[in-house]
Amino acid sequence: MADTQAAFILTNRDAKPLPPTGWAIYFSALHSADSGSVGSGFAIQDVMADLHRLVPSTGFAGLAPGATIRIPYLTHQLRNRSFAPSGPYIVFDATKDVGVPLSDYVAAPFEHSQGVVTAETQFALDSAIRDIPASDLPPLFPTPVQVTRGTGELRLTAMPQVTAPAELANEAALAAEYLRPYFRARGQGAAVPLRIEVGTVQGQSSPEAYELVIDSAAGIRIVGVSSAGVFYGLQSLRTLLPPPSPRGGLVLPALGVVDAPRFGYRGFMLDVARNFHPKAVVLRTLDLMARYKLNVLHLHLTDDEGWRVEIPSLPDLTAVGGRRGHTLDSREFLQPAFGSGPQVGRPFGSGFFSHADYVEIVRYAAARHMEARFRATGDPQYRLIDPADTSRYTSVQGYPDNVMNPALESTYRFIERVVGDLVAMHREAGAPLRHI
Repeated sequence: MADTQAAFILTNRDAKPLPPTGWAIYFSALHSADSGSVGSGFAIQDVMADLHRLVPSTGFAGLAPGATIRIPYLTHQLRNRSFAPSGPYIVFDATKDVGVPLSDYVAAPFEHSQGVVTAETQFALDSAIRDIPASDLPPLFPTPVQVTRGTGELRLTAMPQVTAPAELANEAALAAEYLRPYFRARGQGAAVPLRIEVGTVQGQSSPEAYELVIDSAAGIRIVGVSSAGVFYGLQSLRTLLPPPSPRGGLVLPALGVVDAPRFGYRGFMLDVARNFHPKAVVLRTLDLMARYKLNVLHLHLTDDEGWRVEIPSLPDLTAVGGRRGHTLDSREFLQPAFGSGPQVGRPFGSGFFSHADYVEIVRYAAARHMEARFRATGDPQYRLIDPADTSRYTSVQGYPDNVMNPALESTYRFIERVVGDLVAMHREAGAPLRHI
């Protein structure tokens, strides 16, 4: 696979000249420059992992105000825009601990697109796709095991009367939540019943199986083999709901649905270690997962680029590992990654879930019949150094000494402390921790 010819183009928009020495431009990129390929007067150095820096060298005479210079180099093939350098900032030797963002940086479009995924090439691929006529689509997605279309329709002019046994109080509350936007004003006429219950579903043995019946005369009935099945039946009902109308009310087609999952594990992985997403985004993600009847949220909570959950007995894990910014030694926070830039506290680079946040996420997932799992990586490279560990190495990702040593007793004390705190948080949320 041929390398990519790339170039940095620097324009001095300041009133002062850029000196020939005493500065460096830091940037994130998946791949560094090929050895010996950087244009005369400059070098590209690897700092750590995906963090690199462009520095002047012999032959660069400085850059006058308004002047521009092109700095070519070769790098591993850039397949799309995400491979391009990102998050650049400049650091001057006089203030080495201060990074100044280059906010007017732009990754220019590719001049040659052979082997590169561009908007144009993707559009050409997508143009070959033919839409299935709406009339040929199943009324629900994912496609159920069985759908039987009835005759007529069910008209609701008032909030349905939800009836459920005590053990389905959570599902009954969610049903009311889904339907309430359609009946903001007091409706006219009798309330149609919506009955939810646990029972058998003919021909299905999965505990997640359900049957949904919408009848123009009898109303709506959902039977699940377990409360999870009832919940998935509610999601199918939710899929049939049109956008709310200002006039209120609701019309649903008469039909019967029998469904059960093909796969016991239906998961979604959210990596908050490399790019942090706050609690609100995670809760929104759980809502979307529920619509597709997924049942496992895999949270990638820790990695070289960040530690994202509070462990009260080990505060440095988030005080240091939960923040990224320009640093000389990573003692107070981690170095930038994935274009997060020099400023501490910026979104995506910095952030973590507090004890209360994490408990709420786990509880929210459990209410939607999802298991919240987490990945505890073996390679956090901050604040986990045992003086007894004298091994020296660099990982394939470019991080130094970033693996917990299984030959040291301190490793197991650390794991016991972290897992013990997480077990306690899951217990507080009412959803035991089952998988790591």
